[in-house]
Amino acid sequence: MNHSLLTLASGPLVLDLVPTLGGAVANFTHDGTPLFRPPPAEGLVAARSLGCYPLVPFSNRIKEGRFRYGGVRYQAGPVGPIDPLHAIHGDGFRHPWQVVASGPKAATLVYQHDGAEGWPFSYRAIQHFDLSDTGLTVRMTLTNEDIRAFPAGLGLHPFFPKAGATLTTYAPTFWKSDETRLPLLEMPVPPAWDFAGGRVMAEIELDNCFAGWSRRAIVRWRDKGLSLTMTADPIFGKVVIYSPMGQDFFCAEPVTHLNNAINLRAAGVSDSGVVDLSPGESLSGAVLFAVEED
Repeated sequence: MNHSLLTLASGPLVLDLVPTLGGAVANFTHDGTPLFRPPPAEGLVAARSLGCYPLVPFSNRIKEGRFRYGGVRYQAGPVGPIDPLHAIHGDGFRHPWQVVASGPKAATLVYQHDGAEGWPFSYRAIQHFDLSDTGLTVRMTLTNEDIRAFPAGLGLHPFFPKAGATLTTYAPTFWKSDETRLPLLEMPVPPAWDFAGGRVMAEIELDNCFAGWSRRAIVRWRDKGLSLTMTADPIFGKVVIYSPMGQDFFCAEPVTHLNNAINLRAAGVSDSGVVDLSPGESLSGAVLFAVEED
């Protein structure tokens, strides 16, 4: 399938969207310098290889893709190929989105899910992109269009170029994971993972969810003279920091809930972040990416 770009531009900033490829961001640049990871050499192949994609109606993993809700057992979605054991990142990035409005500096994309495959409930997801001379705002909205209530969540999965980058943010606790990357135990953040004073990301190997997040993170590339400040609405109370060794990117993902949150809540975790959406109800939040020249 050939995928066409939808391009927004404002001052030095350019945003390339790929609606038919998971509603993903292909490029986000400042005077040609990438702020998100650029597409790979093979081009527009998969949303998860691009610069940013939506996490809807849940973030990260659900153990074996299974959960119980309202006394009923459900399968949350496909297991593999990204993770051979668990369902991951929801439906949105796997399917085409429809452009319902667009202009030189703004666009609205919609994904309609019927519940037949993947997430077992029907819903409508919206991404609204608003570009200015100084930044990008992404607003996500999830609406329950099923006849049943369901547990819900949202998130964004931006990938930042790692070379020369530092990350500054604050979260007092993190969730230690098992060998399959499922959360086991909430613990105080150790000094090696304390980003309050800024950390060089080339030195960090990490894939964990942090709680009590300040909802603000600064990515700075001193060699490029640029910084990107990510500020999230209050619903995004957690952040997943993913920094694999040997890769040229890292992620700081604003999310509404913990990894495997539905099952953690069932096990008694009170601050999982899961939101129960009744039919017709919506969950909505925005993330601002503000760009500055240092």
